[in-house]
Amino acid sequence: MTTLDALRQQKAALDSQIAEALRIQLAQKKALELKMLKEREAEIIRGTAEIKALMKRYHLSKDDVFNERRPASVTGSLLGSVSMTKTLEEMRQFYNQF
Repeated sequence: MTTLDALRQQKAALDSQIAEALRIQLAQKKALELKMLKEREAEIIRGTAEIKALMKRYHLSKDDVFNERRPASVTGSLLGSVSMTKTLEEMRQFYNQF
């Protein structure tokens, strides 16, 4: 019977090692998910700051950037008294010429 008892002890030891490995794996997974979440939040903050800086640099309003129904208009200080309406694609084509 000693071999049976020894095998049972080995099985119990292996079961506890498996349980410990699973706990470690779960902790590592949670740590990785938390790290990814923090990186995503930091990326969102950086992106938002970059968008705000660009909006300020080019004097754009939220409607100019986010309103898809109406194309952005270029007026006044950039073109004098001439008012023009251009789509984003038209502007890209214009600036890609240079």
